[in-house]
Amino acid sequence: MPNPSELSVAARERWQRYMSAFGINLQRARHQLGYSQEYVAAQTGISPYTYMRYEQGLGQNNEPANPKLTNLLALSSALQTPLHELLPSDPPDLR
Repeated sequence: MPNPSELSVAARERWQRYMSAFGINLQRARHQLGYSQEYVAAQTGISPYTYMRYEQGLGQNNEPANPKLTNLLALSSALQTPLHELLPSDPPDLR
């Protein structure tokens, strides 16, 4: 996938909606376990700021988040939630 900044405006908006839904799923899973953002970040090896941004659906420079696969797998493990439950079920068309 290209960087979110390289997508067309429409594709970027679809990606942003998808990543916002991902952030809601992260937050929901974290709340169900009673974990803080800092705890999840520490368990996954990412910074608390990066984790907070993932919950907002945002990455660097206010671009839509685009987490690495290793981070997605670490989040799934830390949140004791299968990755397919964290990812929204309707992936966007990025063309």
